[in-house]
Amino acid sequence: MRKLLVGLSAAAVLASAAMGQAEKGERSEPSENLPKLPSVQETLDSPVPEVAFQDVPLEQVMEWLADYTELNIWVRWQVLEQSGVERDKPITIRVRDLPLRQVLWIILTEAGGPDVKLGYATIENLLIISTWGNLNEELITKVYEVRDLVARIPRFKNAVRVDAARALQPDNPGVSEGTGQSPPSDSDDPKQTVQKLIEMIVETVEPDSWVVNGGLGTIKAWRRKVVVRNSLYVHQQLGGTLQSIKVH
Repeated sequence: MRKLLVGLSAAAVLASAAMGQAEKGERSEPSENLPKLPSVQETLDSPVPEVAFQDVPLEQVMEWLADYTELNIWVRWQVLEQSGVERDKPITIRVRDLPLRQVLWIILTEAGGPDVKLGYATIENLLIISTWGNLNEELITKVYEVRDLVARIPRFKNAVRVDAARALQPDNPGVSEGTGQSPPSDSDDPKQTVQKLIEMIVETVEPDSWVVNGGLGTIKAWRRKVVVRNSLYVHQQLGGTLQSIKVH
C-alpha cells in the first residue's frame, strides 16, 4: 500500500510540474514533426550488408534481430520448445547483400531443420515468430479492395470496325462508326460479380478451410470489398504478399 501511495504521489508531482511548464509556454514538439519510423514490411525489405553467425544460440540470434531492426518481436518460445526447437539451438549462417526477410527465412530454416517448419507473421507493427502450424491456427480478418476486379466495362452495339483492305485504298479510311452503348445486362451487376469472385475463391483457395465446406474461415461481400477471416496461409494466397500480414 505504501508503494502504491508513493507512486501516486510521484505521478501527482510530475503532473503538476508538467502543468507548470505548460503555463510557462513550454510546448512539446507536435507528433507530425517526429520522424516516421519504417514499417515492419519496409524493414523486412531492407538489404542487410552481411550476417555471419557461427554456432550462435537461437535466442541470441533473436536478440540480435530485435536490436538490429528495432522491431517489436514476439518469439513464441513455448510453441517452439514443444516442437523440439530449443533456445540454445546453434545457428550457423553467412550471407551478404540479402533482404532482411530472406535472412530471417534462412535463420528459421536453420533453426527448424528438416523436421520443424518455422515461419513468421507481421501484424501491424509486430513480428511474430513461431511454427507454421501455430501461425495458421489463428484466424485473421482482412478486407480486400476488389473495385478494379468488378469494374463494369461498357459494351457497345456495332462498335467501330476497321476494314484493313479498304483502309489501304485512297480516300477511304475503311472505318465504320458504332451506334452507341448497349444497355447493361444482369452480368454487369457489381454485386453479382463480387459474389462470383467469392465463389471462385472458396472453390480454389484452400476449399476445406471455409465454413461452407466444414472449415472455420468466412468470406463475405461488403460494398465493393471482400471481408475474409481465415488463416495466414489463406491470406498469403489471396493477397500474394499483404501489407499487414505475411508468412514465409
